[in-house]
Amino acid sequence: MQYQDIRGDMDKYWPALNAGMHNEDFWWHEWTGHGSCQKEFQPHDYYKKAIKLKNDISPLNILQDANIFPGSSNPYTQKAIFKAFENVLGIGNKIWLTCHKKNGHFLLREVVVARRLEGTGSQSSSQ
Repeated sequence: MQYQDIRGDMDKYWPALNAGMHNEDFWWHEWTGHGSCQKEFQPHDYYKKAIKLKNDISPLNILQDANIFPGSSNPYTQKAIFKAFENVLGIGNKIWLTCHKKNGHFLLREVVVARRLEGTGSQSSSQ
């Protein structure tokens, strides 16, 4: 990746979490799947915006503010998780949850928030 000005933030805040996938491959996947559909940004702009959104919208902080804590033995409902995000982001944003089943329990794996980019008709995702 040639964007050395944001490389450190990309590695820190947006790493590839799939085993065997390199960060650069993951970022390119995100750009081609989510960022390239709009014409206002180039990949560098998209990556900078993704980092800004991640810092502005911290899923972990949103959940903790709603008394939802990772690793807790208490189960949380999908409705409670959605409500936590709606309380902070408003109901106009699209929110997706990805879960997987492990040992008979569903675990939250990913939170995706689609937001309109300022000055565009496009949406961007923050995870």
